[in-house]
Amino acid sequence: MTTQVIRPLSKNESRELQTTVFFAPTTPGHGTPSRHGISSSSIWWHVFSLLAIISQKIDDHTFKTGSPPSLFTSDLYQIQVTGLISLALVIIRLLGCSCSALLVWRTIFILLDKRLITLTELAHLANYQLPIIPRKGSKFQLFWSCWAVAVAVLLWPPGFAAPLANSSVAWIPSIRLSNTLTLGSMEAVGKFADWAALGNEDMRTIAVINAASMAEKDPVYAFHSTQLSLRRYFSSNRKITTNSTMDLTLPYFDVRLRWIDAASDNQSHHVGDPKYADIANLGNSIRINGSVAVIRNDTWDAGEATPQAAETFSGTKLISIKVGTLNYYDQLPDGSSPKESSPCPTSSVIFGKLPDVGQGTTGWFSGDTWVANDCYLIAEASIMAGRYKGTDCTVSPTSAVDYMATCIVTPNPRAVEDDWISGLALDFTSETMKNIVMLNLTQPWMHNNLDSYTTGTLTLAYHAALAESVVRATVDRTRIRIWFAMSAMLTVSALLVAVAQNVSITKTVRDTTLAALAMDLTKVTHSDHASELCNAVALSQKDHKLARLKWTDNCDRRNNHICRRRVVFAESDINAHGRPLY
Repeated sequence: MTTQVIRPLSKNESRELQTTVFFAPTTPGHGTPSRHGISSSSIWWHVFSLLAIISQKIDDHTFKTGSPPSLFTSDLYQIQVTGLISLALVIIRLLGCSCSALLVWRTIFILLDKRLITLTELAHLANYQLPIIPRKGSKFQLFWSCWAVAVAVLLWPPGFAAPLANSSVAWIPSIRLSNTLTLGSMEAVGKFADWAALGNEDMRTIAVINAASMAEKDPVYAFHSTQLSLRRYFSSNRKITTNSTMDLTLPYFDVRLRWIDAASDNQSHHVGDPKYADIANLGNSIRINGSVAVIRNDTWDAGEATPQAAETFSGTKLISIKVGTLNYYDQLPDGSSPKESSPCPTSSVIFGKLPDVGQGTTGWFSGDTWVANDCYLIAEASIMAGRYKGTDCTVSPTSAVDYMATCIVTPNPRAVEDDWISGLALDFTSETMKNIVMLNLTQPWMHNNLDSYTTGTLTLAYHAALAESVVRATVDRTRIRIWFAMSAMLTVSALLVAVAQNVSITKTVRDTTLAALAMDLTKVTHSDHASELCNAVALSQKDHKLARLKWTDNCDRRNNHICRRRVVFAESDINAHGRPLY
């Protein structure tokens, strides 16, 4: 409602009118076009963007585990993805809080014009976003009461929606095959590799199990006794058809065995002891015939195993293979029963005639009574391990994005290049072989030549040990949809306010601070029945009974110091004695 001025305005009054025009009431469609502050559509866009990122960029994708080597990496880690999700939710929460505060003040301004509002309701709505309680009255006031309740209630769900988005992402241990379509710099590998993850036993165990599972993908290539087979597992977003050929870098692994007498090496007493073969240090023994292990002098240490430079491994390792068990109830060739000191058989049901060397044994007891000896053959393995640039390698898919490339080459030590992880792959090979045998992946080749079986198992485990341990993210889309619906309630609330704003004569609030400063409460704080409000810092119990507030219908332009909208008690709520009606 505008006030008609019937006298000429002085210069100062004209300046005052220009100052107060922002707060003066206008009818819809007049004055400066109203923009509704921070558009609710921007919030909707941010919510939709995060939903799209989670659904398309995270769901069913793999990410590295452990700590990233730097803050920004081209290949995301699990901890970085979690942090980015939290950051996005925090940004949306901040934007939502800003919009909620703006909507609350717009609601207050509209209620002062339409429905009237008590000081307590105003405080509860502004401070806590609590809805006002509808009161008995005209249908007009009841309508605006219900409208205000709907606006306030719809502001709540977005504040509780964030946990749904965070909990919708599940991390499943998985593997991601190393991508070697391009020949990367070896120095870059050493600089950015996450060597710290080696110290985590859980991560090493997952890596070993994942490597063993990789070995079941067409393992026959490793058991060619007359050829050197190289294999590389990798991932590619490009579709590669079966039996395609390509050039790429592969892990080079060539091994030659020389069977030795177990008594001739002082490490043979470690045979069968998992502490000197495994890297996860779980202490699990395996007594399956055909199990192969690499025997070390000392237990594995992550610090000592961390690569310091790229290198080619060229040396020997001590290898053991379990060829049988001599039980107390067996019968020796001379017809006698075996004892703890009895020699192991020189032939095996599985491998046939065994090399004519002394075997190592591990005794098993029931209390103090001997029950069996596990028999092991010991070999000195001459190994050459590094990187090799393969040509015309045959590629076959193992899944939608995972592939394996296999090359049959002629041994050529001069073509081997230094590799950062050749030594680590050898460390992981021993426990990988244990799990390969436990999964019964090598059983078809046990009845072949013993040398071919042992070298094939070593080759299979070494190549598989280069697979990368990661976690796969899966998104619970039901939770995401619920979170999306809860976040969208802010937009619904904004639409209700926008519709009400179009039928209100109050200016649109664009700044909550200016909105508070624009309210002149002099008539309220200096009222006879609310005089204590002048110096109050909080509402008291009796202030809850004060009459409702509204914008004043009169705009006093004669006072040059008045440039705010006045709020007064509604006369209809005060009786003839100056007391509130409720």
